[in-house]
Amino acid sequence: MDNDQINELRKMSRVDVAYMYEEVHDILNSKDWAEQSYKASRLLDMLAHNFNVDTGHKIGTVVEL
Repeated sequence: MDNDQINELRKMSRVDVAYMYEEVHDILNSKDWAEQSYKASRLLDMLAHNFNVDTGHKIGTVVEL
């Protein structure tokens, strides 16, 4: 996939900023590292799922970690 295709896919998938703010705030206010880790992992799973629903592509085809 070339950069133009990747950029187009990125534009197809959007998140609700207020929702993300609340979720990150909740993660940062977790009781301990284990809870924070779990909540962050769940958020990443939800974002990956939503990207796939929005674009028909898995997030790993666009994001290189």
